[in-house]
Amino acid sequence: MLCILHLKGLRTSVLVGAVGTSLGMWLKVAGCWHGRDFFWVTLLGQAVVSGSTNFVINAPARFAAVWFPDNEVSMALGAALFGQMIGSPRQAGFSLGSALAPLTARSSWSTDDIFWGFLQLNLSLAVLATLLLVLVIWREYCIPTALASGWRATAAPGRATPHRTAPGWAVPTFNLRTLSLSASAQRIASVVTRKNMGLVFQDEPPLPPSPARASALAAKASADKSSSAQSLASDQPLTPSATSSFLASMRRICSNVHFLLLLTSYTLLVAVFVAITTLLNRFVLEFFPDRGADAGWLATLMTLTGMLGIAVVSAALDKTKWFKELCVAVYAGSLATCVMYTVVLSRSSIGMVYWAAAGMGMFMSSFFVAGLEMAAELTYPEPEGNPTSIVNWMFQPFSLITTLVYARLFSDFGADAANYFLCGLLALGLVTTMATPKKYLRLHAEGVLRDSEAKVKANEAQAKANEAQVKASPAAPSPA
Repeated sequence: MLCILHLKGLRTSVLVGAVGTSLGMWLKVAGCWHGRDFFWVTLLGQAVVSGSTNFVINAPARFAAVWFPDNEVSMALGAALFGQMIGSPRQAGFSLGSALAPLTARSSWSTDDIFWGFLQLNLSLAVLATLLLVLVIWREYCIPTALASGWRATAAPGRATPHRTAPGWAVPTFNLRTLSLSASAQRIASVVTRKNMGLVFQDEPPLPPSPARASALAAKASADKSSSAQSLASDQPLTPSATSSFLASMRRICSNVHFLLLLTSYTLLVAVFVAITTLLNRFVLEFFPDRGADAGWLATLMTLTGMLGIAVVSAALDKTKWFKELCVAVYAGSLATCVMYTVVLSRSSIGMVYWAAAGMGMFMSSFFVAGLEMAAELTYPEPEGNPTSIVNWMFQPFSLITTLVYARLFSDFGADAANYFLCGLLALGLVTTMATPKKYLRLHAEGVLRDSEAKVKANEAQAKANEAQVKASPAAPSPA
């Protein structure tokens, strides 16, 4: 599943995930509808849904980098993570769906009431998943497919403007984002919709949205051409370039020491977050036996504050490009709020637990966008989906191990020992975050290409000025 995004593209990966999610939800409805004898169908449906999320969970980083210019990538990534936080517990260990649990099943309800509650929940989610799938496939709901083409605004809407994405490489830019923000946005969107009858989005825009993206595409094309030439020269059969380039990219990423430091930090933080949210209900009932529904509301609060934190950090990243500084800041905040949660859980009121949960949701969720952006910087010009795939794969087994250890410590030594264990993991992650160097390869490429373009423009302007001066100067008299 890790290579689907790289080999088949963004659109295919998301479409497969949407189809699998819809199918899995209807299997869960069938399992609930036929009662306990078909419980295995419900489990099968849940397995299909869980497997389908693998095709979507790696898409946000690639979507943001492929479709948006460098000053909007972080905000686009944060917006894409909103959807995963709302609907998928795979990314952060929780979702707004956590609030539905106390509304659809209570310990005081009868078996029939719980059955109808889960049936209504699964049926509603199945209908919603099917509608979203229709929106992805159905042609009449197409939106403009090149909202992010061009990384420099055009002076006149609708006019093709040439610009240089690399020295000597001039391409025309048709900036539909500028058009979509103009006064005639609705009319233009209608025209584009009629002309682009296809899926909601394509794999890539027709033109690279940033100079770094253009440089990465040029490097990839050059590498593929070189690989094919070597195969022909050695009389060896041509191997699939996409597969070979994917494996080579994964090897380069896994041998990047700087990325491995960040991977350790990301894995530790997400594992801690998953452990806390997985056992949140058990910890709340241990100290507040009459507040069983609060676990769902605490998870919902963490989701909402996490979305706020992601929005703030995304905007800060786009404005400042302080990737490491923001990573360290939000990691330190995560450690501080985890210590606060440990202290107030057994020694204070449920209100203080809400405050601690809000802080953890804000800081820990903020690291998702900061960490993924930092990973893209450290591994440029590798496709952004590849480091994201490694990150999302790595934290899942480690989250399982951390949750099991967390539960065992809670059973054997109590809540304080278990929570301080998580604080220790976060402290280790903070150290590895601080040890990660500020090696911003993608940002450097943006600056180099922009400087090259500025120099080319300056040279062209100087040449025109010299030419005009020569034309304006009087001709020298010819010798007798």
